[in-house]
Amino acid sequence: MTAPTPPRRDAGFVLVAILLVVGVVASIAASYSRHVIVYSQASSVSGAALEADEVIDSQIEYMLQSQRAGQAFSAAHLKSAIEQGLVGAGDVGSKHQTTIDVSDISDERSSLMAKVIAPNGMGATRLMETRRIPAARNIESDTLPGLKEPVRQAVLSDVDVPKITIDSSRTIENTDLEGVIIINSGITLTLRNVVVRGAIVSQTGMMGLGYGAFSEFLAPQLIIGGSVRIKPDSFLDGLAIHMPDGVVSSTGSEARFDTTGDMVAHAIALRCPGATAGHIATVRTPILDAGFEQIGVQRGPSEWSPTLDFRDSWETMYVAFLPRSVEVGDLEPITDYVLPEDKAPADSSGGEDDPDQAGSDGGGND
Repeated sequence: MTAPTPPRRDAGFVLVAILLVVGVVASIAASYSRHVIVYSQASSVSGAALEADEVIDSQIEYMLQSQRAGQAFSAAHLKSAIEQGLVGAGDVGSKHQTTIDVSDISDERSSLMAKVIAPNGMGATRLMETRRIPAARNIESDTLPGLKEPVRQAVLSDVDVPKITIDSSRTIENTDLEGVIIINSGITLTLRNVVVRGAIVSQTGMMGLGYGAFSEFLAPQLIIGGSVRIKPDSFLDGLAIHMPDGVVSSTGSEARFDTTGDMVAHAIALRCPGATAGHIATVRTPILDAGFEQIGVQRGPSEWSPTLDFRDSWETMYVAFLPRSVEVGDLEPITDYVLPEDKAPADSSGGEDDPDQAGSDGGGND
């Protein structure tokens, strides 16, 4: 039987030695890191750029907050605010050159470039793209998005687009519907276990008439009484429900509603599970069940139905800071940077008369 190995008496000394080595290496690394950070922050070149960055970003944020509050955007005001911010930063800041360039990319998108350049050629440039969406603050049916007139006329005149007019209150169940379902004023349509390939609209909107004051008695009603799915078709692309003068609601615990299109109604109260990948535009605050999912609503901007007319009412939805493709001509000259004397580049003209060059062959050609 082998006797047990006695414990080593030097184990504790080895551990202490390792800890000492780790502590020394960590202190050296920390000291070097501190020196690197201090050197970077003390750089006069980066200071000019950081100053311009801070002024631009603060004024752009103020502009975005103003837009969300309903104030009109003014490129001249933004330029003036940036210049005043630079003046407030000191005498050096007052000599910066500020350029603001705003251009419309489309009806919904615009671009803005803000550039601040110091006398030494250093500074900052921001290239942004702004996306606008219909304003959500609707006070009556007539302020809700309507159907574009060319789209409305095309649907009415196209004999290949099925049109189902609901002129009396009724329940439709266990079937598929295709085309445009038109609900007349004062009529209630209940759907139960139905798939709609197309859209459901109110008669007033489809006929292009004014809505006027909302009336509970005259409002067309759409009731989700069971499983209902609406799949928009190309004739009203991306639009599931358009009832600015109507009410959409659900009844019964067995109800479920799914759509990928936009919904426009005076009031929407879906107290049932379901999902939508489209937008919701209402006058009254929409009521959605806890189990009703708005797919992708937090992931980023999505397109509204191209069939809708927003009546020139927009608000800022997002601002994206875009990377710039910088060309040589876009670069500003650095005018006050001087190379240290001990690091000045040597004369590199070279040539046959340069003795250093002549001797660099190392005698291999002798």
